[in-house]
Amino acid sequence: MKPLLIVGIDPGTTLAYAILDLEGNMIKVVSSKQLDLDSLTTEVFSFGKPLIVATDVNPVPRFVEKFASQTGSKIIQPGQSLKVVQKKEFTKEYNVVNDHERDALASAVFAFKKVRALLEKINIYVKKQGKGLLKEGIIRLVVSKDLSISDAVSILEKKEVKPEFKKPKMRTESIKVKFDEVKYLRGQNEGLRKRASYLEDEINRLELSFSRNFERKVQDVIGFRDKKISFLNKEIRDYKMEIEKLNQKVLSLKSLLPDIDKFLIVPKLKSFNFDEVKDAGLKDVIFVEDPSSFSEKALDFLKGKVTVVVHSKPVSKTVRSRFVFIDVKSLDAVIEDRFVLVGKSKFEREKNKVNILARVVEEYEKERG
Repeated sequence: MKPLLIVGIDPGTTLAYAILDLEGNMIKVVSSKQLDLDSLTTEVFSFGKPLIVATDVNPVPRFVEKFASQTGSKIIQPGQSLKVVQKKEFTKEYNVVNDHERDALASAVFAFKKVRALLEKINIYVKKQGKGLLKEGIIRLVVSKDLSISDAVSILEKKEVKPEFKKPKMRTESIKVKFDEVKYLRGQNEGLRKRASYLEDEINRLELSFSRNFERKVQDVIGFRDKKISFLNKEIRDYKMEIEKLNQKVLSLKSLLPDIDKFLIVPKLKSFNFDEVKDAGLKDVIFVEDPSSFSEKALDFLKGKVTVVVHSKPVSKTVRSRFVFIDVKSLDAVIEDRFVLVGKSKFEREKNKVNILARVVEEYEKERG
């Protein structure tokens, strides 16, 4: 008696197939450009009877559907196409020549893993109940028709009941009545066949719809996961860049520590805004990025507290007379987020220049007056 087989198929220009027995042992794996459906079927039947035909992709290839229809085997496919890493894992214990053979073998191994528990359950039942002669029939009905083991056994053990011999009775009904009854029953039988065919088509349609909806939902989840991973990776890169910038600042400031006595540590402000200046650690010298942005309240608050203002943007004429202003470009300065390091020597020179210029202007104005 020829054994039942699991056949994995990888269709294409180069067609490959792999055959396993129901114990998961590899019987044959082949790839060839000369194989077609008929020659493949002939080769497979030379080893046994196909119970399952398997594929590694979803949806099922048309070639695999034709093989299943021609051989009466059950199709098993994954919920979504197997990835290369999965196929390599399934076939790592076997020797294959190329990717076509690997894919065919991976399909068969995947199908075997899917039905292994059911086959083991049937084996245990057969041994326990002493149904060895029915084993192949049980497997075929359970796997192919999705019946329970007990239902399969009931079908296989059902015997035709022989009618008891009775003495013929005199015919009391006319032949026409019997003919009409047979005609009626045939009509009923045809109606039931059509109904069964319709229900089978409906089941196939629902299975296909469920498979597509499930696949779409899986893809949506995977897409959301991938977007989340991409977003988190970007955040990680941004944080790493920020850390690198901070590390560079730390190194830069560390390099200045041996000469820190040569610098003034000057508080840094964005503008002459009262809410900003009131909370600043004010010194005689401050840095104001944009001195043209101001409020009178802030200027009054700074009066008598600040003498020199280092700036980076132009100074408004309104505030120029209130303090001594020195452009940061003329100084040796390191600008940080909350403070500015200003070289003392150059600062003093620039401050003296401004003071001298102020006196010259003052004396000139007196002479003019």
